[in-house]
Amino acid sequence: MSLTRRETIGSILLAGLAGCVGSGLDGGDEETPTPIEVGPSGGGVSLVRHHFEYPDAGPELFATLQNTRDAGFELADMECHVYEGDTLLAETFRTISMDGNTTTEFSLGFNIGSKQVDFQSSTRYTITVDVPYENGVTDKIEKEFDQPVQFIETTSTE
Repeated sequence: MSLTRRETIGSILLAGLAGCVGSGLDGGDEETPTPIEVGPSGGGVSLVRHHFEYPDAGPELFATLQNTRDAGFELADMECHVYEGDTLLAETFRTISMDGNTTTEFSLGFNIGSKQVDFQSSTRYTITVDVPYENGVTDKIEKEFDQPVQFIETTSTE
């Protein structure tokens, strides 16, 4: 069975386009971004566990994240907002980085200054992590906890 004229032209065009892309003759000077590879346990960033402490320096959130992608990331935003009803009591944020296929604990200190913030009156809190990868892929975690902030005891060694 022979190819029709339309099928022949289509095959030639596809072969030509494939050759241009493969040889770097696609007209762009940019390097094709490396795809984000998924690690053996799936893919993405997840919140593994978290807890709050209240050392002498002030309240802190400790959050453990797991990155199951083969690619690491830099300049991701991590935030925590604490509410009493709909009223924002306190917030904290920081920029984080992680290597691929790792688990890391991050601490975020609440800068409450001279304000009197009663974390015990909180009714809920949120933890948000926004992770941009180099090739435009993003992971976003938005967790809301409908419970008050509870601090674990910390001991200082002298």
